[in-house]
Amino acid sequence: MKIPTREEFQSIIAEAEKARAKAAKEAYDKLPPFVQQFPDMAGACGGARLILSVDGRSEMGKFFKSLIEDPIPNLQVWKTRIGFQLFVGQPLGYQHEYVCNEAEQAALRVIESKLKVEGYVDSYLS
Repeated sequence: MKIPTREEFQSIIAEAEKARAKAAKEAYDKLPPFVQQFPDMAGACGGARLILSVDGRSEMGKFFKSLIEDPIPNLQVWKTRIGFQLFVGQPLGYQHEYVCNEAEQAALRVIESKLKVEGYVDSYLS
């Protein structure tokens, strides 16, 4: 697994952000109109978190730790017990768990394919 430069990673994040926004719009458009109109309805409101399963002691882990201390635009990184949580891009503007999950899955696919790392999306209802 090649460790990207900050510039290479910014390019990956930009691609992930575009995929995330596109997937969110497509997922929202699939929702029934009554769900679209009431984003805070029980059973629909929530979100999703993108988690990368990267050991903090590895070279890739050290790279992600550097992004906590010295962030790049449109990305927030937190160290978790099991890897790193990434917040890619701007807030989606949707409160639907389904939409957020689809968006984060799209971002994850881009990141996994470019970095050859594994991760998952943790969705939640609020």
